[in-house]
Amino acid sequence: MQKMKSKVLVNSKVLGLFLILMLGVMFTCGRSVSAADKHPYLIKVNKERCTVTVYEKDKKGKYTKPIKAMLCSPGNATPVGTFHTPAKYRWHVLMGPCYGQYCTRITGGVLFHSVWYYSQSPATLSYQQFNNLGTRCSHGCVRLCTRDAKWIYDNCSLGTTVVVYNSSNPGPLGRPKMIKVPSYKKMGYDPTDAWSKGNPYIKTKPKIKGASDKKVKYGKKFDVRKGVKAKNSAGEDSTSRIEITITYKGKTVKKINTKKAGTYKVRYEFTDEMGRTASKTIKVKVVDTTPPVIKGVADMTLSGKDASGKAISLNKAFLLKNVSATWHGKKLKKSVIQTVLKETTTATMPKGLRRFQATYSVTTSNHTKAKKVATIYMDTQAPVLYGVKNQTIAQKNVVNNTLSREFVLQGISVKDNYSNLHQGDIKVSVGAYIEETKSFAVTYTVKDKVGNTTIQTAVFTVLEDTPTVSPAPNGSPDPTDN
Repeated sequence: MQKMKSKVLVNSKVLGLFLILMLGVMFTCGRSVSAADKHPYLIKVNKERCTVTVYEKDKKGKYTKPIKAMLCSPGNATPVGTFHTPAKYRWHVLMGPCYGQYCTRITGGVLFHSVWYYSQSPATLSYQQFNNLGTRCSHGCVRLCTRDAKWIYDNCSLGTTVVVYNSSNPGPLGRPKMIKVPSYKKMGYDPTDAWSKGNPYIKTKPKIKGASDKKVKYGKKFDVRKGVKAKNSAGEDSTSRIEITITYKGKTVKKINTKKAGTYKVRYEFTDEMGRTASKTIKVKVVDTTPPVIKGVADMTLSGKDASGKAISLNKAFLLKNVSATWHGKKLKKSVIQTVLKETTTATMPKGLRRFQATYSVTTSNHTKAKKVATIYMDTQAPVLYGVKNQTIAQKNVVNNTLSREFVLQGISVKDNYSNLHQGDIKVSVGAYIEETKSFAVTYTVKDKVGNTTIQTAVFTVLEDTPTVSPAPNGSPDPTDN
């Protein structure tokens, strides 16, 4: 019985030792697994470029994936090297004395912390120092905005590796920008502190002003940025951060083409340094008020017949013969030119004369119009010559075997129903002297301004002079007289 008790005791000890060993192994394994998950991030601080970059592990367990970049203010005394965070503090006294929020110790007296406050109140932030973020101005700590200091405080467990180094390269995510606060104020809230109920920046939003629907004349220069301003959540100018997207008929375009009429949509959008977004969309309507230009329309007086003697028809083809239309310098098809012909002859007008009014008009796709009017006279009556008749003239009027223009136009006149004609408009052609009939044929031709012509001919017969006999001297008969 004693032996059995001894065996049971031995077995119990062995089992207990086995359990202890198993628990130890499990505890050791649990610690290593826990330790592996305990530090998901690596923090690198670039003193030269004042940036913090947070890395997480890749599939191989290496800290190679950059996930977050922060703007910081280290100091010349910030030590370079590799450290492991040993402690955290919700508030901690700093040199001054002053205070920092969400502090994480890097090494010794060097902390990650917010920009300092005058007291342990989130309403006493030093605005001047906040606006210095991104410069080396600390006594050795690494200053951050409250948002970034809290992120490290909340997400990076004690023992997280921190590497401090110097490089001209800010890091794979670049150098972030930070919002500025009004410099005329001594203290206030950190704009990124979304956890302090009294922070007025929680409710403020970025704004875009000066963007409104507009109408632009065709071809006029238009700047989509002119007059448009933006302010960030702190009320500071952020106009340079505005990004613009322009669409025309559903397609994205690079600019507003003021030589293409229609409605453009312009979207203004920007994200401020706190990640808050403002946007506004307007319509810009390019209005084409440029009218077409009609050329070649002029008053006309026609004879009623063309050069071939065919009667002229005042149809559209004839009216548009020398007429053209352009729009924005481009020639339009003649088919877009409309013509209306109306006769305006009155009873008081001379016989043989008709008057018409021709109206030319063009309407373009932008609904602008051009109109021109011409007066057309149709003169079908030729001039009338007066005084043309056959004549018997004395030999003395024949000079150098012909008749002068001045002589044959004596007593001749002309009159027309429309054209203002005078004797100088009459052309004279004197034919050769005909010995058999002792005469000249004289042709008179006169045209009015539209080409109606009158031709008349008259015969000038020359009466030979009768010789005269002079008496002999002293009354003696002429010795030749037989």
